[in-house]
Amino acid sequence: MLGGSDHQVIVEGMSRDFFFTEPKFVIRAYPYPPFTLLFHTLFLPFSSVGSYRVISFLTLTAFTLVGFFIPVQFNQQKKMTILPVFFFITGLFSYGFQFELERGQFNLISVSLALTSIWIFHKYPKIRWLSYLFFTMAVQLKMYPLIFILGLIDNWQDWKGIIKRFALLFIVNFAALFILGYKNFILYLQVM
Repeated sequence: MLGGSDHQVIVEGMSRDFFFTEPKFVIRAYPYPPFTLLFHTLFLPFSSVGSYRVISFLTLTAFTLVGFFIPVQFNQQKKMTILPVFFFITGLFSYGFQFELERGQFNLISVSLALTSIWIFHKYPKIRWLSYLFFTMAVQLKMYPLIFILGLIDNWQDWKGIIKRFALLFIVNFAALFILGYKNFILYLQVM
């Protein structure tokens, strides 16, 4: 059997059903935010094998970001050590990563978006809007990257700024739950 069954269920079952069958009002219940359905419509033009190859490539790219590129970028000494290389290579053969690939999951994609948003937030303050966009996409794919919101603090003394930033991110993420309409939002709440 071809891997990527979780990915196939979302692409073939839910995205295709929602966008190409009638009625287009309420999707089947599943425990992901509605944006996940939109994200997986990107894979509709591909065959099952092609779709699985694309999600596998994106997962490998996300793993490279999370396991190597971002840790090297946050290295304070700016000298290359063997540690990121060691963790990257051993991570490639880890059970968790193999399971992620085999099932066609998108946890690493979501986490890489969250960590990339933190990196952009701290490294390039002039384009923080991109950081907020990546963070919102990460949270809308899977809800748990919300725990990375503490990485979007640059000055712990500026409580007004922190509360304002978090409130804005909360409002944007809450509004994004309505991206496929209020009926799908209600269904998502019932599943959660």
